[in-house]
Amino acid sequence: MKRSWIAAALLIAAPASALDVLPSLALRQSVLGLRQQLPTMRDWDGLAELRARPGLTLRGAQAAGSLEIETRLFSGTGNPLWPQPQAQRFTGLKWTAVDQGDVVIAGWIDRADVTLHAGPVDIQIGRQPVGLGTAHFLGVLDIIAPFAPGDLDATFRPGVDALRLRGMAGARLEWEVAAVGADPVSTSGSWARGRILLDQGDLELVGGWLRRRGFGGLGFDGEAGLASIWAEALVIDATGAPRRGGKVAAAAIIGAGGRPLSELWIEGAMLGQSHGVGRDDLLAAVGSGWVQEGWWFLVGHAHAMATIDWEATALSHLSATGVLSLTDGSMFMQPRWTFSVSDEADLSAYGWITAGKGARLVPPAIPEPRSEFGSLPRGVGLYARWFF
Repeated sequence: MKRSWIAAALLIAAPASALDVLPSLALRQSVLGLRQQLPTMRDWDGLAELRARPGLTLRGAQAAGSLEIETRLFSGTGNPLWPQPQAQRFTGLKWTAVDQGDVVIAGWIDRADVTLHAGPVDIQIGRQPVGLGTAHFLGVLDIIAPFAPGDLDATFRPGVDALRLRGMAGARLEWEVAAVGADPVSTSGSWARGRILLDQGDLELVGGWLRRRGFGGLGFDGEAGLASIWAEALVIDATGAPRRGGKVAAAAIIGAGGRPLSELWIEGAMLGQSHGVGRDDLLAAVGSGWVQEGWWFLVGHAHAMATIDWEATALSHLSATGVLSLTDGSMFMQPRWTFSVSDEADLSAYGWITAGKGARLVPPAIPEPRSEFGSLPRGVGLYARWFF
């Protein structure tokens, strides 16, 4: 238990002299009014969620610290799409006030970190957000705490318990060496990465060990004329992969985007993976280690995806993301219309749309998927955010 309080203790112990104290509060509410649990059935249910996130940031010349506590009121039947990503954390810093059937009120510390400046090196320790890769809609490098497709708010990345050392080697190379903790300790990890700053983009190289698996990869994010292009490639130990094969699995994605109009952004990408499965192996793939650990979401051989964002008016914009399985032709799409209701709040209407063969029930009442996305729930709802 003591080790789980390391981040909070370090935050409290941060130098208090000449610090700027910046309080903050964010409220997020998601109300899914209608959701079809299985396309083969006509049962619909509701899902409601309220998240409160008070925060405190301290900034000074030699040190900075942050603390954010997330409290969540949840009513429904669980995550409607993919398993929630399992953040790399030690035990503790979490509490549950109510757990009555479908109603859960829980809280946890989501940020508790200190950054120290030691000459040219920044040392950051504690619970903090960490992302690898190009940070587009979907990637293959972001395996530490990724966002699932269909995540309603990809601006709040879950914090992980990490120690990171970062710096510059010359004018064009950023480097990082890091370690991340977890419970059990055997699923902890470490990595090193370098980012080369090119004239037309950034090239990232990363390698390490995480969840008992070695991995390595590279990513590029840059420009070619008026278009934005990006690509990622990953090589990883195949233990727990959706499909059995060799000892090493590989995945790659390449995408491009641009603005045909000043108010319109369109992006498309193609993803392929060596250890994807066909339609006959979907049930086993959903239970595989990669998926159940909450960091790998697509199990087919190949996918095409697209995103669109249109600023319809000065106070509203329409966006949509879609993923098509090139293995079985099923599709998942999430349209969203967001309205700015004030300087500190916005309101979104969204939907989950799926196409493809739905699940069928096999004895003893086990839903067996017949396509990758056809078995996902469909639904509509509202999503609101307030910032103070």
